[in-house]
Amino acid sequence: MIMFPDPSLCQSEYCQLDASVTVIVRSTRKTAPCLSCGVLATRIHSRYRRRLNDLPASGQPVHILLDVRRFFCLNLSC
Repeated sequence: MIMFPDPSLCQSEYCQLDASVTVIVRSTRKTAPCLSCGVLATRIHSRYRRRLNDLPASGQPVHILLDVRRFFCLNLSC
């Protein structure tokens, strides 16, 4: 099981340091394998944001906002 994506497939969009540390990361993948049939999907179905809370850094809360895309499988037999 892969826990973390390849760093070359993500891009840091924004980082804010104040009462907390907030980092926005965007996925740059152009394709993704369908979870049902394994065919590479290229059509974007939707986008959404995942909010990850990490352990504090130097006493400040850490929030990672991950902008990801959901792909639509074009395989007719899927």
